[in-house]
Amino acid sequence: MDMKQAMKERHMVRKYTDEPIPEDIVEKLNHRVRENNEQYGLSIKLMTNDDSAVPGVIKLILAKGVNNFFIMAGPDGADELCGYCGADLMLYAQTLGLNTWWVGGTYNRKGAQEKIEGAKPVGIIAVGYGQTQGVPHKTKTAEQVSSYDGESPQWFKNGIGIHHQR
Repeated sequence: MDMKQAMKERHMVRKYTDEPIPEDIVEKLNHRVRENNEQYGLSIKLMTNDDSAVPGVIKLILAKGVNNFFIMAGPDGADELCGYCGADLMLYAQTLGLNTWWVGGTYNRKGAQEKIEGAKPVGIIAVGYGQTQGVPHKTKTAEQVSSYDGESPQWFKNGIGIHHQR
């Protein structure tokens, strides 16, 4: 699966199986984390076999089986870069057969801060094998969210998905 296909197939998943992520996939994820950190000056970290990502109440209600997660962190003001790299990591994980969930407000901030050593955590991304593949949300058509004066170039059509709508 390539990144474009991952964009179509990736949906938020909050409940995970207890199947561990194989070491070769963990190595690929860590390599991608290193690339993002080096390119953007971030401090993203992958945690595996660690159930400290979300508080106990959330585990009972919203999130089950979250034992692997990325801590999205960097210097002050790096929130947007963390978001960009988080999208990259979520799509890359999808190409490897994994599911993800960006957890912005309900994660264990204190625990993340302790694990990241000096950087500012902005969220975590749960990663693993979902109990389901998630469901797509209602989306608008390309025509509802974009316009182009004159004949639109192919790069524009590709970017907003017009060729998939007709």
